[in-house]
Amino acid sequence: MEYDTWHVVAELGYTGLARRKNVALADLNDEKCIVLKNEKCARFPETFLHSLPFDSFLLSVPVLKVHSLAGVTLTMKNIMGGSPA
Repeated sequence: MEYDTWHVVAELGYTGLARRKNVALADLNDEKCIVLKNEKCARFPETFLHSLPFDSFLLSVPVLKVHSLAGVTLTMKNIMGGSPA
């Protein structure tokens, strides 16, 4: 069974919480992208990124856990959807 982002967000209670706190939620899969260019960058002189984080606050809260391969990972995994596929 497959569920989209909004189904999962609702099941976890975030839709109601956002409504009560008057906070807008967004699915980056649906957001517009912008192109950033830097000719000095040899590997990625042109990068596509979602436009939403450029004029919003992005909160990334890590799950507290022990990680055997690194001393700390913080919220790196939470940003996986930050650049479009």
